[in-house]
Amino acid sequence: MHLATGVSGFHDRLGRAVGYAVIALPLGLIYTVLGAVLTNGWVMFPAQLGVMLGTALSGLGLGSIASAYFIYNVPAPGDNPFKSRPGNNFTQALRQMAGLLAFAVVCLPELILLIISLATGSVLLAWITFVTGILLGAVMLFIGLRSGAKAYDRRAPEILTQLIAQN
Repeated sequence: MHLATGVSGFHDRLGRAVGYAVIALPLGLIYTVLGAVLTNGWVMFPAQLGVMLGTALSGLGLGSIASAYFIYNVPAPGDNPFKSRPGNNFTQALRQMAGLLAFAVVCLPELILLIISLATGSVLLAWITFVTGILLGAVMLFIGLRSGAKAYDRRAPEILTQLIAQN
C-alpha cells in the first residue's frame, strides 16, 4: 500500500519500526522488571535493561534493512493464517537463519558484557552494559532505517512487481 501511495522509504521504515516498538519495548520492560523482582536481581537490572533495549533497537534496524530486500509470501485475506503458500519456503528459512546470525553478531558486544557483569557481579560493568546496549542499539537502528530506506526507495518498482506476482 505504501508503494502505491508514494510514501518515502524512510517514513515506511520508521512507521514499521514504531509499530513494533510500541508493543515490544513496553513488554520487554515489563519482563525485565519482572525478572529483577522475581530474582531480587536489582543490582544487575541496568545490564539486563541495556541488553533488552540494545537488542530490540538492533533488531528494528536489521529488520528495516531485511524487509526492504526480502518479500515473504503470506496467506491471502480470508485464508487460514497458518497456511503456507507453496514455493521458496526453504529460501525463506535460509534468509531467516542468516538474519538470526546477523542479529547475534550485532548484539554480541552487549551480550558478552552482560555475561561478564552477571558472572562478576560488577555494578560498574552492569552500568557500562546498560550504556553500551543503548548506544549500539541506537546506532544500529539509525543505520538500519537509513539503509533500509535507501534500499526501499531504490527497489520500489521491483518490490511492487514481486507483490503483484504473489497475488
